[in-house]
Order: sequence, then C-alpha cells, then structure tokens
Amino acid sequence: MRCYKVDKGGTAEVIEIEATLDAFYKAIGCDCIDITIRMVEGHPFEVIVDDNGWFGNPIVTAIDARAFEANLVGTLLVFGCGDEEVRGLTDEEVEILEDRTYYVANQNHRELLIVD
Repeated sequence: MRCYKVDKGGTAEVIEIEATLDAFYKAIGCDCIDITIRMVEGHPFEVIVDDNGWFGNPIVTAIDARAFEANLVGTLLVFGCGDEEVRGLTDEEVEILEDRTYYVANQNHRELLIVD
C-alpha cells in the first residue's frame, strides 16, 4: 500500500508498505503508535505517529497553521482515509501532500513539515 513517509531526519518520500502493525512500527522506529486524522487542503488523511514521540527530544513534523490541532512529532506515515482501515494514497493525494510539505531550517537541524 502506498503512503507518504515524513521522516524526522528531514526527508519525505512515497513508500510502499504492508498494512500491519509490525510494518508500521518498523517504518516509524517505535513500539507504540497512534492514528489521527488530519485535513490537508480540505482532504482527510490518516496519519500514523509514534505515540511516545513527545518524550525525549521531539522534532515537530506536522503543524496546523490555523492552530486547531496539536502539532505532530517524529516520523509520520500518511495514508488516505478508508471506511474502516487506512488505504493507499491516490496520485492526487500524493500531489496535495507534496505541495504542502516544506523544509524549515534552524540552527540545530532541518525540519520537514506538512502544513495546512
């Protein structure tokens, strides 16, 4: 299944991933995930995040410019919204995510943000 991976190391790419917990854990590098829904340009996306991402040294990887939603930290896996499960992204959804992904550099590191 196709998803958009935003890595806390500052890269973003479309990847193919199996829709299993083990695959999600491995791709994110964690052992506990959470799934949230985010709107980007009016389209809903399911975002899988490290549930413990705020512990340690969190790196923000998604913000809501309108300040309605909490920032997301760490590596993200972004999928289309399915009826009961995550689903692979369409070409249009990939374009939306790529158009709304920005690199932000500061003194310490480069962050990659999905912004709506």
